[in-house]
Amino acid sequence: MSVLERIYLGFNSLGDDGAMVLGEVLERTSSIRYLGLAENAIGNPGARALLSALETNTTITEISGLWRNIIDRRFIIVAIRRLLLAHDRMGNRSHFVPPASAFPPAPPAPRPSIDDQMSTISADPDYASDSFVVKSTDNSPYVQSEKAVAPRKTNALPRNGMNGNPVPPTQQRRHPNRPLDRLTVFQSFPLAYFDQDATAHRPIPLHDYREEEGQLIQSLSYAVDATIEVSFKTATPTNFTQFLEEKENRVMHFSCHGHPDFIPLENGFGLLHSLAVEGLGKLLSDSGSNLQVVFVSSCHALSIGQAFVSAGVPHVVCCEREDWFQDPVSSEFIQVFYQALATDSSLQEAFDSACKALASSQYAKSKRNLMKRFSVLPEMPEAESYHNIAVFFTGEPPQSNVGIREKFSQLPPLPECFIGREVDMYEILEAVRVEDQVRISGPTGHGKGCVVTAVADYALQRKESYSIDNVFWLPPPPGITPEPDTLYGDLCQCINILRSATEDIWDVDEQLMECRDRIDIEMEGLRFLLVVDDPSKSFKLRIAQEGVERFLSHLMNVSQAKVIRIFSSGDASSATSGASNISRTTQTSRIEEANFEINPLSFLSTAKLYGGISKFISSSGCPAAHSASEFGELAEPPFISRIPNASSVVSQRRSDMFLRMGSGIPARIIAIAQGQSKKEFIELIKIANIPEVYVDTLGALESEIAKKCIERDAAIEGKNYLRAIDLERIIEELKEMRPEYPSMDDLRLEEDVLKSDLAQAIDDRNYHKANTIKRDLLVLKKKIMKESTHERDNGNEVTEKMDEVQAQIDSMIEGVEVDDNVQSGKFMVDCHSHKCSFVIEVGEVYDFKAPFPENGIVVWTNESCDLGGHPMHDRLLQRGGPKLVKDISSLPIVVKTRHGPVRCSTGSAVIVGPEKYGELGTPCLILAVGPLSLDNAMDAVDDDTETLHHIRVMLRSSYRSTLILARHAGLKALSLSLLTTRKTGKAYKETIQIGLQTIVEEVSFSTVRHFHLMASSPREAALLIGMMTELGYRRQPMVDL
Repeated sequence: MSVLERIYLGFNSLGDDGAMVLGEVLERTSSIRYLGLAENAIGNPGARALLSALETNTTITEISGLWRNIIDRRFIIVAIRRLLLAHDRMGNRSHFVPPASAFPPAPPAPRPSIDDQMSTISADPDYASDSFVVKSTDNSPYVQSEKAVAPRKTNALPRNGMNGNPVPPTQQRRHPNRPLDRLTVFQSFPLAYFDQDATAHRPIPLHDYREEEGQLIQSLSYAVDATIEVSFKTATPTNFTQFLEEKENRVMHFSCHGHPDFIPLENGFGLLHSLAVEGLGKLLSDSGSNLQVVFVSSCHALSIGQAFVSAGVPHVVCCEREDWFQDPVSSEFIQVFYQALATDSSLQEAFDSACKALASSQYAKSKRNLMKRFSVLPEMPEAESYHNIAVFFTGEPPQSNVGIREKFSQLPPLPECFIGREVDMYEILEAVRVEDQVRISGPTGHGKGCVVTAVADYALQRKESYSIDNVFWLPPPPGITPEPDTLYGDLCQCINILRSATEDIWDVDEQLMECRDRIDIEMEGLRFLLVVDDPSKSFKLRIAQEGVERFLSHLMNVSQAKVIRIFSSGDASSATSGASNISRTTQTSRIEEANFEINPLSFLSTAKLYGGISKFISSSGCPAAHSASEFGELAEPPFISRIPNASSVVSQRRSDMFLRMGSGIPARIIAIAQGQSKKEFIELIKIANIPEVYVDTLGALESEIAKKCIERDAAIEGKNYLRAIDLERIIEELKEMRPEYPSMDDLRLEEDVLKSDLAQAIDDRNYHKANTIKRDLLVLKKKIMKESTHERDNGNEVTEKMDEVQAQIDSMIEGVEVDDNVQSGKFMVDCHSHKCSFVIEVGEVYDFKAPFPENGIVVWTNESCDLGGHPMHDRLLQRGGPKLVKDISSLPIVVKTRHGPVRCSTGSAVIVGPEKYGELGTPCLILAVGPLSLDNAMDAVDDDTETLHHIRVMLRSSYRSTLILARHAGLKALSLSLLTTRKTGKAYKETIQIGLQTIVEEVSFSTVRHFHLMASSPREAALLIGMMTELGYRRQPMVDL
């Protein structure tokens, strides 16, 4: 009989009442070992109820997510963690305990009471420590990180006890006399790189390194009766070289955004520093490095990992991260992997445990897409035990606590979604390096405080680079109470005295003067940054404002203090997406000063921030976008993002979306994303589904107008009327752009005029004017070259990009022999709670035998849901009879256009049934509207990345909408064919891949237990079978269904 051991109750709004009821239940159960409680709005009363329940229930060994509630009494969580660790010590994990013959029995450790736990919190020396040292002892299991998220426990332990049984945690330590080891973490997070072509700094997306720090620290806290230090270092060339030359450690965690062609380091001041792959090999060789294990966490983990292997590192673990501030998938992998290592699993065992945890995770969709993000290098299929090595406690213990990063909690917290401010941060930090004072201004809601918080935290991790020992925020942020008799406490006291002053008290208030004298003494030798948050709001009276000005000037004159001041200014309603993120001026006075204006976020950053917060964008929500990254790609297609100056792209679609998402103002974006109605969100998605168009020459403009006219006519003929209206809107917008692009004749005429003016300026010896004309002439020549290039070839570059896409698709099915005799195949796909069978055959969708009575078929149609005119549709209607024809024609009309009625928009689906439809044999029909017609006649898309992007997004949305309807109808079996372009085109395989991959990813969220994929030919069937194999699924023997 199975026993319930794990319950995850996250995001259920239990509150204190629910937690109290849960506590009563826990007192009566003895099977539950793991409990997840993240995001449940549990406060202090609910936490105390859980703590009380743990006095009775001694089987629970882990409760995750407590920090992600509203428990403001930290010691309660600490007490809960201590009790849980005490449970662990008492041997309650029965699946880890070997037979009695394996080792002599030991008396259980005494279990501390709640009062004991409470009374020792304040006196705990580890609790008061500022070092990130992970300890696991009977007295102090607490981990020094408020941002750490409780990891999942893993059962992966080495099977090296008697008779192959797991060795208990207390006996697994390989070197019991050396219970100290260290993980060295190199973090490379440059904020920007310099684009030589654009002569401007470009952002590098920032990763939430603080979250990663907490995960590493907490996961390694599971080391039994030992200490694993976590040493954090900034990955500058100097630090990296010194680490290798001095052989500081055998184990390294390397975290960065990444690049496929080099090892990305940073220069210590926020700029990218690239280390060539060959340079890495030479560095390791010359230093005689003892590096044995490297964990790479990056968006380009595989290429970086291969570089480390090529350089001679024996074991490399690659963890590919999403290009996003926080990535829950990689976070979960890191947590489980390091927790397994801390409990003495081998490298391979820890890797397998992490992969297994992800396979059953809520984030798992596609098995292949998920697992290809993680790998252990080098791959050694001929030596499976190669990576079964111990990672920690295998050599001499480390020396002193080198590189232990201090914990700093005096800054306001950053939001979970902090994006789009990397260049802002870099420029402000550059000003902090050279100026005494930096003024940050901008309208309310632009996120000035968040930017400064990120700047201060970034600088604190690079103290030597920025010559800063500490940061003091004045007045203190909400929830922060400075300790008395400290420098920060005295600074706050001075600010409070000046804030309440009604007259000039600088030289007359004894308390102020005494406090000021203490500050002068305490500041001696210190380098610190003061952040003064909007003094105009904090200090209402003019005399108080003048007092603060005098106080800050005093600090800068008598110490090494630098000041960042935050001001609110202007009106947010005037913001536009075309504004640059920062404008800067420098003033010269007794105190050097720089001014910065924080402007709205870019269009893409706005879309990503909105997508990361919107309640409608989730794995079971909007079919067009299931994540922030998907929504960002929907809003700004990749071909727009590749344009050097994407902010210069202007379209009605883009302007409408930008306005509806909050015009780039973070506070407004968050408010809209959290409070938007479903109707408003649907209107936004309708606009986002309109294809984006970009032209930069008159030839490209005229070509695009002609192409869109053809597509419009085809849409009307195919009865896709909403699509036709969108295309008409695009055509009108393009026609209005004609005056912006002069013809080639006009350009040549302008060139002749400039050449004449240049000759005249030289004759007149007006060389300044001549240089200006030469620059104008150079810009004009570039326009002429671009225009003439388009006239010669308006598709070569796009064709090359399509060839790259085709090469990627071909590589995915490389090695698959397309045998025309192979016409069927069966695969089993593991879902979260069930298995789903995939059968691939040649035939029509209505030619399958359903294994369940709750079944249906998917029919591709147009927006009018008119099934007439196609041979397959005619046969379908003939089998379904009059009842089917009537039900389809009775579908409600959602929009009446001048071209005709619309019953379903592109990217969506509708359902008819359940009914007995003549000889059809299925009770339900799902009518799906995709971006392609059934005759596969889309020839033009093969050389058009803009149209191809639209097809990808709409295809994915169509399949998702279909499965959502199937789930709502409770269907268990579904038959469908894949919508593709023409079979001889370059996009044919890609459209097949999109359909198959989307179905496999979404099956976990569906009720469907059986999919029948009907191929149009034996060759297509073989292609589908090969793709399923490449996705990681094994072909099963065919049996009668």
